[in-house]
Amino acid sequence: MPATFRSFVVNSSDVVGLLKTNLVRGTAIPIQLVVLYLLVDWQQIPYLVANAVAIVVSGLFGYVLDGR
Repeated sequence: MPATFRSFVVNSSDVVGLLKTNLVRGTAIPIQLVVLYLLVDWQQIPYLVANAVAIVVSGLFGYVLDGR
């Protein structure tokens, strides 16, 4: 085995961090789609404005989850 991987140890905190990151990244698109749908179809807000709002909402959600 190469010396590079000989001392490689996976800690439980590394795994938890990886799972949290995947959760945040995996929920961004569904959140954007739901917010976009609600604003465009239910509130008749123009698509460009609704898309900007959806990006901000999912970004804030990701920021909050990454902070924990």
